[in-house]
Amino acid sequence: MDGYKEEFFDRLESAIRYGDKTANAEGRYPYIPANDQALANSLEVVKKILEHLKITREGCIPPSTKKGPTKLPTFLDAGCGIGRKVHVAWRKLFSAKGIEICDASIKIARMVLGTKAIIKADLLKYTKYDQFNVIYLYMPMVNSDLQDEFEERLVNLSQKNVIVISAGDRGFKGKLHNLQNSKFFSTMVKRLSIRESGYKILVKPALYEQLKRDFQPCKTCKF
Repeated sequence: MDGYKEEFFDRLESAIRYGDKTANAEGRYPYIPANDQALANSLEVVKKILEHLKITREGCIPPSTKKGPTKLPTFLDAGCGIGRKVHVAWRKLFSAKGIEICDASIKIARMVLGTKAIIKADLLKYTKYDQFNVIYLYMPMVNSDLQDEFEERLVNLSQKNVIVISAGDRGFKGKLHNLQNSKFFSTMVKRLSIRESGYKILVKPALYEQLKRDFQPCKTCKF
């Protein structure tokens, strides 16, 4: 089934890549495909970070000793188009949803992924960003002022430990820190046995400082 969905997305993208003529007038980009593997790599990094934060918060109790079902981390694609990145996150074992405003894209995404997977909403009016551990975006607004407004809204309404994966060049005006640019990232990579990710991995200042402390050289700590 996954192979069928990927082939479906491939063919559909070829047909609609340049077909959205109303997008720029509405202040948003037309549908632009982004690299699936880069997101998959980033999600592997993020899963390791989330696992580290969970273990640290719960007193270094190995997850395998816990009873009951494991709750999947939550993922949101902010401006999901036809939902391909939602599908990528599902395959990486995230509880994934997407937000989209274009009716044509929503119809296709829901046909492939199900009605509940896609939220019809305006990113500038949506209020439930705090429901998600991970938020992915690829510069959904073509207008820089609208993009600034969206980024500020996302930062203000999201969880304190949210991890943002950005496929674009925007830097959130310093409100989020890029982990890959930090001096401790190489230590994190070694200790969590992760590879470099494909996209920017951004966190709020408090989480950045926590990870910075966690990944100082330590002879006794597992991490």
